[in-house]
Amino acid sequence: DAVIWYTGNDGTNLYLWDLTDPNDYKFNAPLIQYIDNGGLLWVQGLDFLYDVYGSAPDVFTAGHFVYDYMGIQEYHAQSWGDDGNTGLQEMDVVADNGIFSLTPVSWTYSELHYADALVQTTDAHPLYNMGPAGYMFEDYYCSIYKMNSTGMVMLSTVETARIDSQDHTDTYI
Repeated sequence: DAVIWYTGNDGTNLYLWDLTDPNDYKFNAPLIQYIDNGGLLWVQGLDFLYDVYGSAPDVFTAGHFVYDYMGIQEYHAQSWGDDGNTGLQEMDVVADNGIFSLTPVSWTYSELHYADALVQTTDAHPLYNMGPAGYMFEDYYCSIYKMNSTGMVMLSTVETARIDSQDHTDTYI
């Protein structure tokens, strides 16, 4: 079993972040409990970092949820907004990622806007980097996962609803 949290919108009173104290943003407490009890969480979509941290860059250290649970050391940049309006053309699978081997993922449009470019922590595993080869953020990741002592968080900073075909979406998921 897994919880897939699609951040395309939050729905009615269903929030990924607890924003009640603007000086101390917290992650959804029931999801933390779920992960701590062996759960698998897949957070996907655009802007789940932007919603709380605004524009890139941001660096995280131990004690931050995104560092400790998500495995994000740095929110480096966003496609389109920080790449001179080039956009992310595809996600390229990272070889030996520990989970799967898939072909690159491309979009229904020529590029995807506002996908986040990340640096993972040393104990997180990259799944996809930003592509294609030659793209200014090709050394950064848009999908990573981190195993904790009991649970796992996987994340994708892209809009999966924009994958180029339903067959490719099904294969990716």
